[in-house]
Amino acid sequence: DGVFDSISTDGDEITIYLEQIEKLGWVCGVTVAKNKMLFVYKHLKKGTFIVVLTVLAMVAVFAFISTLILTFTAVIFFGYRMSGNVIIYILLWILTMLSMFSIGLMIASLCRTEKSMNIVTSAVYFPMLFFSGATIPSEIFPKGLKVVSDILPLGVGINLLKSASAGQYKGIFLPIIILSVITVICSFIAVKTFRWE
Repeated sequence: DGVFDSISTDGDEITIYLEQIEKLGWVCGVTVAKNKMLFVYKHLKKGTFIVVLTVLAMVAVFAFISTLILTFTAVIFFGYRMSGNVIIYILLWILTMLSMFSIGLMIASLCRTEKSMNIVTSAVYFPMLFFSGATIPSEIFPKGLKVVSDILPLGVGINLLKSASAGQYKGIFLPIIILSVITVICSFIAVKTFRWE
């Protein structure tokens, strides 16, 4: 019985469209009432790993599509040309994305309510986005803010991507190590502290 048709709880019907979950091991499409999401996730036979993997895969696809759109816009309308190696750039982009995912997963695992998670993610994400150089070039920051930009994980990733884009690979190993350590530590904490609540 690899296909679930529907699950009903407390009068709220949750319809899940799954196509041979035992064979594919993948959630093809899920439509749920907001407050019943955890119930559905807890009762999927493949468990936590496949659910988290599916969500991360969807977010990764969205991130990849948005990056492609930005790249095409830069190339077509602003005449941008990458000086660096495209393969190296893509690998560093994946590392940066994974490190950001791991931070998000850690926050989600440590917070016990949706409200607290929203507060913490806003407190972490928006300053990190602002000071990273992703929205405002960090080169124009005052010296103190430039130091902050260089320390924050997203700032490390953005600077790494800038260097790779320009073909400047000198000194990229330390940022790679930093992002890798962040990814491993945050993922470990996320796995160890995750609870169905």
